[in-house]
Amino acid sequence: MKIRSGFVSNSSTSSFLIYGVYLDAHPDLDVISQIESIPGFEVIHPEYGWYIGRNPQSIRDDETGKEFKESVSRILSEKLGKTVACSYMEYAWYNG
Repeated sequence: MKIRSGFVSNSSTSSFLIYGVYLDAHPDLDVISQIESIPGFEVIHPEYGWYIGRNPQSIRDDETGKEFKESVSRILSEKLGKTVACSYMEYAWYNG
């Protein structure tokens, strides 16, 4: 299982953009592993919480934006065992 913890880069700036949810509580690591195995999904874990979602760059050519958002919400709700409200989340960190 790969969990991105913090930001590691050769540059002093790191960032991400996903459509999904933010959890401040520690999720079940088996569930995290299942989510990460789904193509396009990412788990980003800085020191203070968990960003879980799908990268918009993974939208397929035959998939609409609405289908993309609905599938992310459905998959995360199923995997996390509760209805979740998804949104676009972006974070950038400059270390310099």
